[in-house]
Amino acid sequence: MKSHAFLSLLFLCTASQAHAQGVPTQDSAGLAQLSAIHSTLGKDMKTQDNKSDTGGRLSAVQSDQLDVLDAMSVALSGPGLDIRALEGHTDFPAGAIYPTADTHPMDSRLFGEARETIEMMMVKVAEEYADAPGVRRAGLTPTQWRCLFQALIKQESRFSVSAVSPVGAYGLTQLMPGTALDMGVDRHDVMDNLRGGARYITMQLETFGNVPLALAAYNAGPARVQDYGGVPPFAETQSYVRNISRYYNSYLETIGGADALGTLSPSDMALAEYSNISDATLNYAADARAKIEQVLNRLTIIIRQIDEMPDIKRAFELNSYAKAEIGRILASRMRLMAASHQQTASRTLHLAADHQAERPFMATGEIR
Repeated sequence: MKSHAFLSLLFLCTASQAHAQGVPTQDSAGLAQLSAIHSTLGKDMKTQDNKSDTGGRLSAVQSDQLDVLDAMSVALSGPGLDIRALEGHTDFPAGAIYPTADTHPMDSRLFGEARETIEMMMVKVAEEYADAPGVRRAGLTPTQWRCLFQALIKQESRFSVSAVSPVGAYGLTQLMPGTALDMGVDRHDVMDNLRGGARYITMQLETFGNVPLALAAYNAGPARVQDYGGVPPFAETQSYVRNISRYYNSYLETIGGADALGTLSPSDMALAEYSNISDATLNYAADARAKIEQVLNRLTIIIRQIDEMPDIKRAFELNSYAKAEIGRILASRMRLMAASHQQTASRTLHLAADHQAERPFMATGEIR
């Protein structure tokens, strides 16, 4: 309104001056300038109106946001989700499916700096039977007994956990099903297999009183040794006794004590660890497969309960719990992948050791 009054007054003053001079003239430039000023002022007014509208809308949006926040605050207040029922589910307890400590029997053979090797297991079992009646009767010291036990395993399986003979003998000490049953062991369990073999050879030592006859009885059976009054004239049995005697003497030269480690040749060590880790990984994977069903059941229970929650707060909390469950699943998967990588690495080492052992046989001399 003020701008219109100003323009009217300015126009009247200009017109009065023109009439006062007695010469009727029209100032076109002035009128154009006034028109431009009028247009600019109009745009300014429109801009101010737009700003006013925008400010009003922003104020309304802020008010709506505050209302939403108030509603969210109300929705997220109240009792929280009690996760104890989910953690301690009767059929699928989280503590059993996702143990915080290393409780799997294969963990000690797969992970950690003190991972249990075949050599360590042999030492442990040899120590358990070092004072057996058969060892005492044969006059073996703990170190000699350890060397004999290790030599027997080298001949029987070459330190392969899952070695199987054409007649069905299995494992490091090549136990037959009947022998394992008599010894009260599970021949497919590594430690049980070692204990079964140790028990059987010490029984033969006690029966025959000397190493060659005990070895012959281990290979051909005690009845055959008794029938022939010595080592049976079978090529296999005689070769068996000679080989173990040679390994035994070799170990006596290198093993400084009953609990000495690092006594296997590189190729024997590589094969031993490849078989050890492969066997442990297979068992680990088999148990992991059984766990998958439990994991899926837990996740299904959690997801189905989200829509059943009586309020938004507990639905949000249960959704967060479901995400944490997925994190647990990923951690379990990473552990399984780590076991698989261990197996791959041990296989590579085994192949490299075998290749290194073959080099002397592949070497050719220079012909002059």
